[in-house]
Amino acid sequence: MINIPFIHDFFWEGFPSNKDQLLDFIENAQEDKNQQHTWTEHCFIEVKGLQIEYNTVHNFIPLLTTFFQDLETISNSGIQLTGLWVNTYKRYFFQEVHDHFPSHISGVLFLTDQQEGDAKFYFANKNSSQVQKPLFNLVDSSNNVFAARRYIKAERGKVILFPSYLQHGVTAHKSDYPRRTASFNFNIVDAVT
Repeated sequence: MINIPFIHDFFWEGFPSNKDQLLDFIENAQEDKNQQHTWTEHCFIEVKGLQIEYNTVHNFIPLLTTFFQDLETISNSGIQLTGLWVNTYKRYFFQEVHDHFPSHISGVLFLTDQQEGDAKFYFANKNSSQVQKPLFNLVDSSNNVFAARRYIKAERGKVILFPSYLQHGVTAHKSDYPRRTASFNFNIVDAVT
């Protein structure tokens, strides 16, 4: 039996119970007045920051509840939404490998289904170069825990959540049909009394 001594690279994938409400909220949200995104200097992407108001996080509560239940974590902490934006990928647009540190939890909501030639979201395995080829080849390629990248199929309404330190990127878009996602960051704040 394989045992994993420590789990630190993981992600949650699924459809939130309020999928339609969340999609509607994102697609109709007001743009933030500040559209200064210094993190875009190493990629080629169209970014639109969305306005975060006091009750914006409530749109994410069903999703976060499921996430924490699946982690088997009971939390009496509060959640603060610290970033929310829509990404549009046109032909040749891409996102370099990056993380969202110092945020705590990050996520992506796919606004379009994956089509032929679309850019693909992936997690980057920063430790893959340490695995020697014979061991790498022993593992089924469809579920290779040693692979350099783990791709996620885009489906409209699907969300992925992951620790913000987990490195990820988006391959070059090779389609004339735009690919769209919403991305967001959360911080876990002090316990609520």
